[in-house]
Amino acid sequence: MADIDYRDLLWEIRAELPGAPEPLVFFHYAEAVREFFRQSKAWQYNSPSALDLNLSTAFPTISAGTEIPANTYVVEPTSIKWSDGQKILFKTRDQMDLIDADWEQATGTKSKYWTITAPGAWRLYPLLTANQTGILYMRFAIAPTMTTASPRTSIPEELAYEWKQVWTHGALSRLMKIPGKDWSSVNLAAQYGNLFAQGIKEAKSRAAADYGRPDRSVQYGGLGIGGGYAGTRTSDDYGS
Repeated sequence: MADIDYRDLLWEIRAELPGAPEPLVFFHYAEAVREFFRQSKAWQYNSPSALDLNLSTAFPTISAGTEIPANTYVVEPTSIKWSDGQKILFKTRDQMDLIDADWEQATGTKSKYWTITAPGAWRLYPLLTANQTGILYMRFAIAPTMTTASPRTSIPEELAYEWKQVWTHGALSRLMKIPGKDWSSVNLAAQYGNLFAQGIKEAKSRAAADYGRPDRSVQYGGLGIGGGYAGTRTSDDYGS
């Protein structure tokens, strides 16, 4: 893993849109990269060591520069398991209501499930009744938190080499949508936008193949879909 400076990857945009100022190009390129990783979940990162969980704490503390690389944030967890290898399965809040109507207040000695409580917020069920250290291994889908003041992140070089063309398509689409510029082009913006969307789809499918199906459950028509209780099956975001 090495720091990537986005300004080193902008040559193709500069060649195609020579009149676009570099700060504007850089901003839209960085936004395209962040959107790529947010949607594709192609950058997955294992916690470097087993994480602690304290009593009545909903979720382990995840800090950029410690549990995940600096200048990144967690898009979502993709795998949570105990240090003995037992998985903690994902359930929707509706599924949790079926499992335990009082799940938000429940406590116990070992968590069985995790769920999403709000965008970027997760919790385990049940909450622990005692502190435990070095008990959870986690994998996260992460994305850069990009600003012009901090143009470098720890994106793995193999991801940059593999997907930089897709990022360029996303940036070109964003830039060409800006009205009233010499480089504005609604038609080309749409074409590049389609290429960007296709690249995200490919990266998402490849991440699913590389890391296995995510520990996620979804619902269709009010029916819970996900392993763990009668009448359900495991599913994921890719139609499997």
